[in-house]
Amino acid sequence: MALYDHTELDIQPFRNHLDRTSIRKRLLLYFANEEPGTGKLEKTSRYRYCVETMEDGSTIWIVRPGRRNGNDFRIEVEGHRFGKSKTPKYEDVYRDLELKREANPKQFQKLLEFVDAVYACREFKEKRLQTLCAKFAGVGYPADLILRLIKWFLIEQDMTYWNISGRDCAFYRQLPR
Repeated sequence: MALYDHTELDIQPFRNHLDRTSIRKRLLLYFANEEPGTGKLEKTSRYRYCVETMEDGSTIWIVRPGRRNGNDFRIEVEGHRFGKSKTPKYEDVYRDLELKREANPKQFQKLLEFVDAVYACREFKEKRLQTLCAKFAGVGYPADLILRLIKWFLIEQDMTYWNISGRDCAFYRQLPR
């Protein structure tokens, strides 16, 4: 059971073709409508936003407040575990991409094309993604989950550091290539 109650909202879909500014504006509108807290701990207002539902039925949530406060958030995945947590870390994504690179170097290069499309906020064909995901079946986490985690890690960076680097951050630059 969660330590604190959260207000839960489903705000899907967040398509890849939305540009960074549109994504930020959309999230800020949701954040602006959050009720203010009245103090610390149980008096803090807490929100969980469902932002993605995967093919396998698992869901990606962004949770506020984040660790830094302000406009940042944490990412949680219901239906998958990252160690003992439902909260992934950058290292989980790095390790998974390294597993996929070792398992199938040729297809890994195609996966990187999707990663770069996510970074550039470009749309891609789901059918092509499903075909690629099948090539990595049984290798780490589902490839579509990893792409969506990358997407939300980048959005979190855009929200937290929007006047400076945003998604052009160490997380993205350190992804295995």
